[in-house]
Parts: sequence; C-alpha cells; structure tokens
Amino acid sequence: MKDQIAKRILAIENEIKGVQDANQMLLGAVMNNNLVMARKEETLKELKALLTEPEKPESDA
Repeated sequence: MKDQIAKRILAIENEIKGVQDANQMLLGAVMNNNLVMARKEETLKELKALLTEPEKPESDA
C-alpha cells in the first residue's frame, strides 16, 4: 500500500516538474516575442518619422 502511495507521489511530482518546465519554455518564448515586437515597433516609429519629414532635394554632387 505505501509502495503504491510512494509511486503515485513520484508520478505527481514528475507531472508538476513537466508543467514547470513547459511554463519556463513558454515564458522564454513570450519574452523573445516581446523583444522582437519592441524592435519592430521601434523600426515602425522610425519609418513613420522618415515619412513625415519634408523631402530634401537630392544633390548633384
């Protein structure tokens, strides 16, 4: 009886560890996506600023 309880405890602990590992990987992916999104937002802001700047005449030099 106690052997079965110990096996069940170990199984549940392993399940918990698996979920924790999966959560850690997902968190890493979310953090990476946030960095990518921040870079894209910065690029977008820079491009929009360029679009609103008055055009400078090109030099013939």
